Amino acid sequence: MGELKDEYNFNSLDPDKWEELCFALIHAKGHPVKTVNGRGGDEGIDAFIGTYENPSVVFQFKFFRDGWGSKQAKQIEKSFKDALEKRSAFQWVLMCSADPTPAAVKALEALCAKHPDVEIKYVAGSEVKALLIETPEVRKRYFPDTQDQLEAISLLDGNRPIEMIQNGMRRLNNLVLDDRLSVRVIADGDDLTTIYEVRPNVTVEVPILKLESKSQKGRDALEALYHDGTPFTLSSSDVVLKPLINFPDDPGECESVACHSISGQPPTPLLLFSGDAEERPLSLYINLKTVRCGAEVGVRSNEGQDGCPIIMKFEYPIDLDSAAVRPAIQVDIRPHYEGCTVKSALKGARFLAELSATKRLGMCDPNGDADDATYCTFADLDVQEAWEDQATFFEALYRVCQFFEINPIVDESYITSVFADSLRRFVQKLDLLDKELKGSLSFMLVKVDDGQLTESVNQGASSFVVDESIWIDLFGDRYTAAVRTVSQGVATCTKVDEGIICEIRGTHTVFMSPSTGGD
Repeated sequence: MGELKDEYNFNSLDPDKWEELCFALIHAKGHPVKTVNGRGGDEGIDAFIGTYENPSVVFQFKFFRDGWGSKQAKQIEKSFKDALEKRSAFQWVLMCSADPTPAAVKALEALCAKHPDVEIKYVAGSEVKALLIETPEVRKRYFPDTQDQLEAISLLDGNRPIEMIQNGMRRLNNLVLDDRLSVRVIADGDDLTTIYEVRPNVTVEVPILKLESKSQKGRDALEALYHDGTPFTLSSSDVVLKPLINFPDDPGECESVACHSISGQPPTPLLLFSGDAEERPLSLYINLKTVRCGAEVGVRSNEGQDGCPIIMKFEYPIDLDSAAVRPAIQVDIRPHYEGCTVKSALKGARFLAELSATKRLGMCDPNGDADDATYCTFADLDVQEAWEDQATFFEALYRVCQFFEINPIVDESYITSVFADSLRRFVQKLDLLDKELKGSLSFMLVKVDDGQLTESVNQGASSFVVDESIWIDLFGDRYTAAVRTVSQGVATCTKVDEGIICEIRGTHTVFMSPSTGGD
């Protein structure tokens, strides 16, 4: 059996992924658990069993990157009181990503003593790890191990697993052992650049190649690489390689040269806020990493962050003294919903919509809150109503997903007009759900007994039941709902070539239920 990835390091997740993991574990155990849309506060409830207003069990999921101590115990007590404020007679279950310190255990015991009428349970990080072992279908999704990867390879059509493993190991050896693997480029004048790389068992940088520009395009590229860390790929007519050592084998004639900057800075987790602290702003976690770094300008971004609904890019001067003559930092922000769950996409869309309204961005470390954040103002954030429209779109999509009790992964199909039209029709039905409406309801009957229909219509005011199906395609799967309309009123019928058009004047109530899952 392969070693487990990261030894179940929950800090490799973010708070949203932690909530998804906890929900998946509870659901995998067969409990009829439901999640909560936390816009504007979740009232101390992340998930529940029963009804939202009168739950039998309330779940609170806490993600503590720096451990579970006295400070975190206060957050837990606040969440418990929020849940207790409007509800009673429920079991309260706390699931934490960390194990409690002795002080945290004492605080939790004191909380239990204060509220003997509420059954309080907690599942610490070590117990969650044990649950992962018991539920391999969940573990494979969040912490795949070597065995899982080998199984995935073996199931692919046309694969030869042993040969693929051998090729993979060969590539790994090349990456780890080849002296010519990674390069870091340092400028040595306008036209000449020296390339360095770290070799195995060598602690100093050894120059092995030089780049010399042969055209203005090459000179501009080398200068941009030096100053801003901008990568390039050029032909040998623009840049020429000059080896400083003899290679074990002849690399052949140079056709093109690709260079990029490499930074040793580790990723930085940040907690973002979409407005000032007193406005109770929405929050979002991102992980920034250096994508390019030159002598004067560096760029950090969260591009490639798994499951994050926004991409942010920060461009900053390397020399802080230069801030007096140029902006200290430039920020680019844009949505990126593909690859996110619908719930995560909605969270990102709400964040951006609020940011477009406030034009205020707050930032702090992941364990802080809005009061700890440093804030800046966007002077030229001009997205008009685009981000607000995206939030409205994902609000509607999330309603549909809640109806079917799903949380699918968003793909590029969401931007098509076909998807938007289908979503609009389904939401129009949801808007009628369980409401008593007055007015006219029209529909066409194709196959009907004319005599039986005439007899029903001639009775005057009558009750009518109309059944239909409505479906929607969500990211590769089709979901169908059964719709029943119960009408009380008077019907009139008009015969046409295609069938009979019926109109019922009176009151109408619409009921809906999922009839199939995705297929």
